[in-house]
Amino acid sequence: LLAHVLSQAGRAVAAGGNLGTAALDMPDLGPDGRYVLELSSYQLELVNSLRLKAAVLLNITPDHLGRHGGMDGYVAAKRRLFDLVTADGTAILGMDDQFCRAMKTGLPDALTISAQGEAAISAPAAPGAAPADPAALLVMAAILYVSSAAGQRTSHPGRSASLTAQQHTADK
Repeated sequence: LLAHVLSQAGRAVAAGGNLGTAALDMPDLGPDGRYVLELSSYQLELVNSLRLKAAVLLNITPDHLGRHGGMDGYVAAKRRLFDLVTADGTAILGMDDQFCRAMKTGLPDALTISAQGEAAISAPAAPGAAPADPAALLVMAAILYVSSAAGQRTSHPGRSASLTAQQHTADK
């Protein structure tokens, strides 16, 4: 859906990662292109040079606990997604589970989203802060659209999605 929204907005876009086309098999989209990647906890543990303009973590549910030594290790692997966001990038964090809510403490500048409650989108109230990147707002709009459609959740449990710009070749 995120790739479709970006495509309809006139952006060159490719989608893949853990599902679909492998990230390293995606075409070079040039400096204005956008890559929508679904990254697993395994991939997040291993990637070092990827830089993201926006990262979205919708929710965390128990998965791969044996590999990560329990829930704390799994949450830490998912949290690593935000270590890959550039200084001028945008972090977007779902607030509908206890693990993501606890993660918010360490990510004070993260925008938050929720499929529950009245405040579906919130941003830190920083005086003079720059507005969110338009691409990040497109991501949030697409997520909210999906979450509101027929009252369904936005993703498979535990999956994280990220939107990258201009850094596709970093790990090639």
